[in-house]
Amino acid sequence: MRTCALLLAGLALTGCGPQLLFVGDPVLETTLFDRDGFERRVNRAASTAGYRALVFWPPQPSLETMNVFSAIEAHGAEVVVLSPYLSLMADEIAARLPHLSFVGYYGREVIPNLTWIRFDPVPALRDAGRLVAEWVFAGAGRRAVMFVDETNPVAREEAAAFAAGYDEQAEVGLERIAFSATPAREDVRTRVRSVARDGDRALVLMLGSATGWALEAARDEDVKVVIRHAAMPDPPGQVLLVVQDDLAAGLSAALATDAPAVVVPSVVRRR
Repeated sequence: MRTCALLLAGLALTGCGPQLLFVGDPVLETTLFDRDGFERRVNRAASTAGYRALVFWPPQPSLETMNVFSAIEAHGAEVVVLSPYLSLMADEIAARLPHLSFVGYYGREVIPNLTWIRFDPVPALRDAGRLVAEWVFAGAGRRAVMFVDETNPVAREEAAAFAAGYDEQAEVGLERIAFSATPAREDVRTRVRSVARDGDRALVLMLGSATGWALEAARDEDVKVVIRHAAMPDPPGQVLLVVQDDLAAGLSAALATDAPAVVVPSVVRRR
């Protein structure tokens, strides 16, 4: 392991810089619930594996203006972790820098110098279903309503996992509002508001990219929200549960293996 000096793409770098670089992007930076906490978890994961780490947030305000290669070359790390968005370009990035090791998220293409991190949300979704059922049972007049984008196969599967956990624990049925066509913003907002104003409700959002529209409407209502999303804008304060992919936990698993991919369970977090 090189700890102080690297020659990278013809650029001489001296000093004790990071051995592991997590390259973020503007979208991830604005959607993290707790950026400082995220950075601490990344640093802890790297330190446990024997790396000195840096989480780098490019100063560019948009994805279009971001130059990931200059960010990597400027820091001279041996291991580079790409944010989920940058992982979409992992094949190009890893091919242009074959002397470095990369970690990426969600991909499946075999790349010699890259380890993929994937997440299994099913156990966490089942746990979330059981926890929501307990919340319903604990208060008079409480109900849970699940919004599902039926056109999205991932949303359908994740909704089924949540419902299975709910049914294991529930005494009151889980209401379901399904969108059989791609959800439109105003339709989502209208239906969320109509349900949110009808008593003490927990809204379970399995809407994929339309989740943000549901949150817009929920912010104005006195309602509990359950979210399944890897990263979302800061939700309303009345969020009950978040089922999310812990990027730092995935990094820990990736740094501990020589396999081309690791699968990590998603987690349930109370807000």
